[in-house]
Amino acid sequence: MAIENVTLFHRNAQQAILAVRPFTLLEWTRRFAATGSFRAELPFEHGLPVQAGDVLDIELDGRTEFSGVVQLRRLTHRPQRQPVWHFQGMDLSWWLHQRVIVPPSGQSHDEQIGVPAEDAIRHYINDHLLNPTDPARAIPVPALLAPAHVPPLGPAVTVRARYGNLAKEIDRIAARAGLGYRAERDSQDRISFAVLAPRDRTATSPQPVIFATSLGTAEELTFTEATVRSRNAVYVLGDGSGATRLVQEVTDAADVAARARREIALDARQATSSAAAIDAGETELARQAAERLRLEARPPALSPLTYRLDWDVGDIVTLDLPDLSLRLDQRIEAVHGAIDSDEPLSLSCSFGAPSPDATDALRHLDERTAPGRFV
Repeated sequence: MAIENVTLFHRNAQQAILAVRPFTLLEWTRRFAATGSFRAELPFEHGLPVQAGDVLDIELDGRTEFSGVVQLRRLTHRPQRQPVWHFQGMDLSWWLHQRVIVPPSGQSHDEQIGVPAEDAIRHYINDHLLNPTDPARAIPVPALLAPAHVPPLGPAVTVRARYGNLAKEIDRIAARAGLGYRAERDSQDRISFAVLAPRDRTATSPQPVIFATSLGTAEELTFTEATVRSRNAVYVLGDGSGATRLVQEVTDAADVAARARREIALDARQATSSAAAIDAGETELARQAAERLRLEARPPALSPLTYRLDWDVGDIVTLDLPDLSLRLDQRIEAVHGAIDSDEPLSLSCSFGAPSPDATDALRHLDERTAPGRFV
């Protein structure tokens, strides 16, 4: 089903709608287990009122597809051309990036010990953004946590966090547990934070989604294997200092045998035992493995599969690559959308480690604080 109408709404920082804005370019990325990002270009007179902190809502056929908080605005002048405003920012989970995890009074860390991953994520959002002990730290717009799942999602995790960035801590928990999260505006204009589980849409599921050029569900499939930055042997540097510091080696034996040994050191000072260090090392190796394989699919405009109904970010679907004799079940980690004055709307999705986009830099905030670690 083709998307017929794309509308850009401009809201102020308090979420009130100000105007519908014409645009010359829109690009956005929705992510399952990380903050989404966007880029927009607006004509001079329509971009001039848009300020940092304002919100741009992208609607597809009357349904909100993406809400982005403006964090960068830039004006470009060219000879004999109208000046153009460029905007970049993150989705509504931007708020998570604006807080650190402050330990409770009298405690060195804010600990979550042996609790389901969903409970840990909800705890940190509630205690450090929605209902913190210090009311000055509370989000200044209406916001809430969506109802929890029963039973809570994810395996048990233990986290010790101390002044780490809230968004990055949630990213770590979500990645470890195989979960996602989102921040979206609900029907009452409140920002609703939720923890998500992947949906099974594989070929053997009751509602299968198969991306294949032969089926007309993919206009293009891209398979990329890269080991430029990938490592398969980790020296985990745990508790202690100097010669007495805990050091634990963890390796991906299969990848070492197949592609030679490639080492990295991981600072994990919160790991006070070999078991905790091994756990941190295996988490890092899993992240490194995801970097090695990248898959992308571009559905055709008239695909038999409907976006957001049949498939969406976070779904585990099947990809068919007959030239490589591969049929893979992979989770959709990101969905990318783009439209400009010369090209119609296009959608694509990424599996595994997605390629960086133009606004990824906004998600990698400079941290000079000690991050929390799994122990």
